[in-house]
Amino acid sequence: MKKNRTLFKEVLLIRYSDTEVQEWKKLYEQLGSFRAVSKYMRNRNNGQGPSGSTIKKRIRSKFCQKRQDFDKWINQYSRGYSDTDVQEWVKLYEQLGSFRAVSKYMRNRNNGQGPSGSTIKRRIKVKFCQERRDFDKWVNKYSREYSDADVQEWKQLYERLGSFRAVSRYISRINNGQGPNASVVHYRLKKSFQRDGKNFDEWVENFSRVDEILEQQNYTEEEMEEWESLYEQFGSFSAVSRYLNYQERRSAVTSTIIKNLRKKFRKEGTNFTEWVNNFFSPDSDIASNIGRFIHNVLELIFIKYCLKKDLDAFFEVIQIGSDSIFDNVIINPDGRIKLFIIDYPIASDLRKILDKCFRGYQGPEKKLMIVVFLSDKIITLPNNRNIPYKEKIEIINAQEFATFMGFEGNSLYQYEYFRYLGRKAFYDKEAYNELEELSKYAKNNLNKLAKKYSLCQKDFKNYIFSNGLEYLFK
Repeated sequence: MKKNRTLFKEVLLIRYSDTEVQEWKKLYEQLGSFRAVSKYMRNRNNGQGPSGSTIKKRIRSKFCQKRQDFDKWINQYSRGYSDTDVQEWVKLYEQLGSFRAVSKYMRNRNNGQGPSGSTIKRRIKVKFCQERRDFDKWVNKYSREYSDADVQEWKQLYERLGSFRAVSRYISRINNGQGPNASVVHYRLKKSFQRDGKNFDEWVENFSRVDEILEQQNYTEEEMEEWESLYEQFGSFSAVSRYLNYQERRSAVTSTIIKNLRKKFRKEGTNFTEWVNNFFSPDSDIASNIGRFIHNVLELIFIKYCLKKDLDAFFEVIQIGSDSIFDNVIINPDGRIKLFIIDYPIASDLRKILDKCFRGYQGPEKKLMIVVFLSDKIITLPNNRNIPYKEKIEIINAQEFATFMGFEGNSLYQYEYFRYLGRKAFYDKEAYNELEELSKYAKNNLNKLAKKYSLCQKDFKNYIFSNGLEYLFK
C-alpha cells in the first residue's frame, strides 16, 4: 500500500522540472506578475501551460527549499498598480459602467496587457475603503446593468432577426461597439420567460432563423462528409467539435454541425435521427470515460483530505432506503446541516443536474452540493420546477468547492492539476492516458483506504444508526 501511495503521489507531483520553474522565475522578474507569466507560457505553447497560482506555488516551494525570502523577492519585482492607475480606472468605470469593460479597454490600449475586471474592482474597493467612500453606492450609480426594458427590446429584436448573435451585433452597431454579447442576451431572455412562466424554448424555435442564416455559411460537401465520418467514429457531436477545434485547429460549433448535417440528410431523403442513434454510444464516448476517471481521483483527494482533517466522510455509498449512490458524504452530527452530499458532474448539463435534485438527496438537515468540476458556466435552477427543499441545493464550480473544503498544500495542488488534466484530456491523447493511469491508482488506493478506515457501505449505515441519524432518510 505504501509503495502504491508513494508512486501515485510521485506521478502527481513530477510535472514541472527545475528548469521550467527557473524559467518562470526569470519571466516573473521581467513581467512582474504570475498571471502575466502564465499568459506568456500559454501564448507560446498553443494555449497550454500552468496557471498563475501554480507558477507561484512551485516558485515558493523552491524558495522554501533553499531557505530564501520569497516575499521579499516578490515585492522586489512585482509590478503593482499605482493610485494614478486606480484613479484612471474609476473614471473609466464612470464612463463605461462595467469593470469588465474597463479591463477590455486597458488591454486593447496596451497590446493585450492589463488587469482583469476582478482586479480593477478589488483595487477600487480598497481605495474607497481607505477614503471612507461608499463603494456600493458608487457602483450602483454608474453601473450599466440591463433593465427589463432592455430585455423587452431584445425580445422584439430576436423576433425580427431570429438569432441571439444577430441581436448582440445589432445593439453593438447602434451603440458604437457597446452592448451585451449573445450569451447575455440568451441568458436574460430565458430568465425573463422563466419568471413569467412562459415556454422559452418554444418561443426560440418559433422565431429562429438559424437555418436561414446557416444557408449563408457555405460549408462544402467535403466538410460535411468529414463531420459525418467523424461522428460515426466518435459517436458524439461534441467530440467531433472538440476534435476539429483542438486537434485540427479548425473552428466548428456543435450546433452548427448538427444543423448542417440535418439539412444535408433531409435533402438526401435519409433519416437523420435513425443515423444518429445507430452510431451514438455513450459507453464509447470519450466524455464518459473522462468522467469516470475524474470521479475516482477526486474521491481519493477528498477522502485523504477528510482523513487528514479528522472529518467523518464516505465515498460511493448507497442512499439508505434507495438505490441512488452518493459520490461523497461528510457527516456532521452536531451541526445544523448534518449531512453534506457532494456530487461531481463533469459537464453543465441542466437535465442531469435537475435529475439529481429529485432523488431525495437534500432535506431540512441535508444539503446537496453539486460541483460542476470542468465547466465555468454559471448554472441556476429554474423557478418553474417544483424542486423539494430547493434552498438546500448549492451548485458551485471547482474553485468554490476547493474553498468550501479548505483544500491547501499538496491537496490543493493535486485538485487543481486534475482539473487541468481533465480539461486537456478531451483533445490530448497523452493527457487522457495519464488521467486513465492515475484513475487506476486512485481506485486501488480508495479500496485499501475503505478497508483500513471503515469507509464501506455497511460502515456508512452503522455510523448513521449508531448516531441516531436514520430519520434523515425517512
